Amino acid sequence: MKRLHSKTDSIRLLLLCLVPVALAAGILLLPAIARIRCPFYRYLGILCPGCGLTRASMQLVRGHILESVMLNPVALLCLILGGMLYVEQWAAFFGKRLRLLPRTKWFYIALVALLALYWVLRNVPAFAFLSIA
Repeated sequence: MKRLHSKTDSIRLLLLCLVPVALAAGILLLPAIARIRCPFYRYLGILCPGCGLTRASMQLVRGHILESVMLNPVALLCLILGGMLYVEQWAAFFGKRLRLLPRTKWFYIALVALLALYWVLRNVPAFAFLSIA
């Protein structure tokens, strides 16, 4: 096992250990958060990319992946990308160079473009299947 060599290693280990604790706290708080209504939808009348994200996250926690994706596919995308980043950070802590996420600007540009496209299309009546129930 790798020995801690610096203050940075200690901080990284602390943060890596706190992520599961924060996720557990978030899971416990999901029902309370679900009562908060989206101000974007409330005042402008259109869905934002995050509308339905809390309900989608609750479905993911329950293991209902398809229902989660139907509510908001961004929840599953965040889980996958966050999980990949978490694994990368653990590998880095142990001195291994592991790159699961692309590091090109085009990957991030495409990600933002897809999110923007999703935002627009879910507010177009012809794409009502992207809207939340």
